[in-house]
Amino acid sequence: MINKYRYHLPEYRQVRQYADLGLKLPTSTLNGWGYAEASRQELVYEALRDDIRNSDYLQIDEVPWRVAGSPGKSRKGYAWQFLDNRPQSHGLYFLYVNGSRAGTVPRAELRDFRGAIQTDGYGVYDYFELLDNVTLLGCMSTCAVNSPTPRHHIPNWPRGQ
Repeated sequence: MINKYRYHLPEYRQVRQYADLGLKLPTSTLNGWGYAEASRQELVYEALRDDIRNSDYLQIDEVPWRVAGSPGKSRKGYAWQFLDNRPQSHGLYFLYVNGSRAGTVPRAELRDFRGAIQTDGYGVYDYFELLDNVTLLGCMSTCAVNSPTPRHHIPNWPRGQ
């Protein structure tokens, strides 16, 4: 697991390393070890996820991920990032739902949420403006990037940004 996640060493290279040491393992064995370890961590993930959803201030973004498909091929998918942005933040978690970027993902994930949600201008978040228990906040970086006024013409705009 350390080779895969700390040193970013793909499983096929790890299999070669083991073979160099005289141990012949199929890639599926290493893959099975990874799944077994991930399933042991599921309770930790769910506890973190519940804790972060109980925040009163979340930042949310959909993040493009390359998703492995058939051998040698991948496709573009999305994972959702939910960041607890309280001063005593408990971190963030990612949620992958079949690579979907649809608004049904954050709606289902935050069906009982109460507080502020800060997002970019992606239209799926407009739904949250209709809810009394949610305050939808915009992202100033998104505003600046999408502004018709170039940033260097705005007085007091920090240089280099």
